[in-house]
Amino acid sequence: MIQPSSLLPLTRQILVGRGYRTEAEQLNFLNPDYAETDYNPYLLPGMSAAVERLALARHNHERVIIYGDYDVDGVTATTLLLDALPKFGLDVGYFVPDRFRDGYGMNNRAIKELNDGGADLILTVDNGIVASDVTNYAAGLGLDLIITDHHEPRKDLPHACAVVDPKILARDHPLMYDRHFVQIVKDADKYPFLDLCGCGVAFKLVRALQQRFPDDLPGGQEKWLLDLVALATICDMVSLVDENRALAKWGLVVLRQTKRPGLRALMAAAGVDTSRVGSETVGFTLGPRINAAGRLANASLAVDLLSTSDPDTATTLAEKLNKLNSQRKGLQDQIADEALEKCDPDLPVTVVAGNNWHQGVIGIAASKVERTTKKPSFVGSIDRDKGLVKLSGRSFGDFSIAKAITRTRDMLVAGGGHAAAGGVTVKLDDLAKWRDALADYYASLKLDATEQLKYLFSQPDVVLKDVGELTLDFVRQLSLLEPFGTANPSVTVELKDFLVQGKRLMGQDGQHVRYSLVPSGEGAEGDFSVASGTFASSLALIGSSTQPLAAVAFNADAETLSYTPGDQATFLLSPTINEWHGNESVEGIIERIQN
Repeated sequence: MIQPSSLLPLTRQILVGRGYRTEAEQLNFLNPDYAETDYNPYLLPGMSAAVERLALARHNHERVIIYGDYDVDGVTATTLLLDALPKFGLDVGYFVPDRFRDGYGMNNRAIKELNDGGADLILTVDNGIVASDVTNYAAGLGLDLIITDHHEPRKDLPHACAVVDPKILARDHPLMYDRHFVQIVKDADKYPFLDLCGCGVAFKLVRALQQRFPDDLPGGQEKWLLDLVALATICDMVSLVDENRALAKWGLVVLRQTKRPGLRALMAAAGVDTSRVGSETVGFTLGPRINAAGRLANASLAVDLLSTSDPDTATTLAEKLNKLNSQRKGLQDQIADEALEKCDPDLPVTVVAGNNWHQGVIGIAASKVERTTKKPSFVGSIDRDKGLVKLSGRSFGDFSIAKAITRTRDMLVAGGGHAAAGGVTVKLDDLAKWRDALADYYASLKLDATEQLKYLFSQPDVVLKDVGELTLDFVRQLSLLEPFGTANPSVTVELKDFLVQGKRLMGQDGQHVRYSLVPSGEGAEGDFSVASGTFASSLALIGSSTQPLAAVAFNADAETLSYTPGDQATFLLSPTINEWHGNESVEGIIERIQN
């Protein structure tokens, strides 16, 4: 167990700045307890009905089809249930929609195809909560449904034997939970934490089945599923607090020793050191490769990879995903550049679309547009033959995409998502009207756009005038704060008014840059402040650094590349350790630069 007293003063001050002020709070944060946050799954809405319908399917030897989704969350949730449900005596198959043929979520064509193929029961993961029209169609065919999802529900739930979605409780009891969906008004009859991802909800279904059929999957064996849960929890941008923190933390432990040939092959293909897998590996290396299947081909490739027991098949599929991921990078950069040229600087919400932009990468392009324009952003692909535009959106702060979609639902053909990400389909003739409606909705919120930027960019944990405390021991200790992600971002430090001592461009096209940074002037005696919210403190550094700090920006924009030796600026960095020929040194990954 990690004791707060064993941490360096700077590390503990960062914890305090993040709201973990007492020793007990720090102890709980540093040592997330799987058992303590393994909440009773039957407190989730619809769980009892879901388990009983699956028990009936087991008794009647019915064919159960898992209806998944094409992102990391949907793929891992599908794989998790393909792994677990047969252990409870269920006959299971799966279906994941094709992004280009089916679009997001459930659709009538797929339901009819599954019904004609002999499905007796369809079990959704990571989708279905707003698919009332499709569930009514399924009911008309006499096909039973269990919906498991984590997206925000509407007033009326879809027709199904059971609807399991933690956010139903948030809808019905909005004052009981905080902004991260942690219960603040204690009620032992309500689930304590609601921000599970789709794979997390699927995992809770397994936990409920374990209580119903305890001999089929002995307690503790479910932990081997946590590698999949960690992948989804980190990649799906849910809050890494409370139960999610424990699931992700221990899931990373399982991931490092995973039994799945597919995950081992994927890590090998990506050049990942399995012993050092962390949230950055998941979010920036494994997740994009899994997503590449659904973006450029079909997500069944990723499901087959994660579920195969054959090492040779795993190697072949991992290599395919690696190639798809390389193709994805080129497409997204091209579309993002074209999208940025189309942006209207006067709009509070960016909405841009291009003819036949690849639908599989418009979401990633929207992320780049969002960070560049510093505004909520939608990027869309126009299909002029159908007269439709499919758009993917990214947002931050108090402008919720899910709520914006609800507000403008009458103008949409389809839509759904989270606060931070979502997708819509709009008639081409209605695109301008919908764009204006988004602007009106933004205006109605009366937000301070400058103030909202604190949600888009990482806020510094530490403000430094010197880098003497950025030691190897300190940077190593930061791993104890893992996993990083939503509600627990990577630690960042602000180097205030530093000078660029040296500059070196890197990469084939000079797209990366490495700066050497030194303190400026005589005022760099070595004090720092920990800055987070209302907390600030000052301590004396042990000594003062005279060595320059290397700071690197990958795929830097023109502004980041523009600094030259002698320039002075404030740099926001994520500290990391650089290894070169067996030597280790501290360097910073540049988040942003301010004059």
